[in-house]
Amino acid sequence: MEILKSAVYTFIGFLFGAVIFSSLDFALKLVFFFALVCVLGTVFFGFMVFGKPKQSTATAKQPIRSSSGTSVNERPVMSDQGARISRNAQVMQENVSRSMMQEQQMNPLDRKPRSVEKREQYEKTRQPASKVVLLNEEGTPLMEWSLQSQTSLIIGKSTDKEPVDIDLSGSAVAQMISKQHAVLNYTDKGWFIDDIDSKNGTRVKKASQNAIMDVKLVGAIEVERGDIIYIASTMLQIQ
Repeated sequence: MEILKSAVYTFIGFLFGAVIFSSLDFALKLVFFFALVCVLGTVFFGFMVFGKPKQSTATAKQPIRSSSGTSVNERPVMSDQGARISRNAQVMQENVSRSMMQEQQMNPLDRKPRSVEKREQYEKTRQPASKVVLLNEEGTPLMEWSLQSQTSLIIGKSTDKEPVDIDLSGSAVAQMISKQHAVLNYTDKGWFIDDIDSKNGTRVKKASQNAIMDVKLVGAIEVERGDIIYIASTMLQIQ
């Protein structure tokens, strides 16, 4: 309808302009023609820019209806897998909240530090040491001694009068090893290495650490599978 009105007005204006245009001389005809072009151009430009109807940004939500004709929730329906994950997350959150409440209600004197709990869990899962292995510089096993049914083993160099349990007399650096150099003792917490006032000392490199600990400085050290004991410069590995 708006386009039809614009066409009618344009046609009337064109006829009116033609009548006026025919009665003017040449110079005025040029001026009139130029003015008419400007007016028509302005009108056309204004129509193109401002004459378009504005589209509504808000669209009416159409209710979603099921096959029976009843409206259903407009939110997307959660799949079975999504619902299962949501239920599992809710159950986990409830379990965590219940555990926290139980921990808060526990007597502080009965509550164990987390470090102790981790230690007890580790004690249950770790494998006990079963033997001591002599290694060369390349890490190749040379000799081994069983730890089964043992409670204490002396490490050093055997003599006729003073035999030792782990004899390193055949080591390439035996001259650096004392006759009774170190001792391995078993307790309810595991195996511990201690130095027996040796000349060149005893050191331990834990499998989980890069640092080497001096037994003479720190005292008896617990040793586990993978740890290396340095008797002077001779390597013994707990396996």
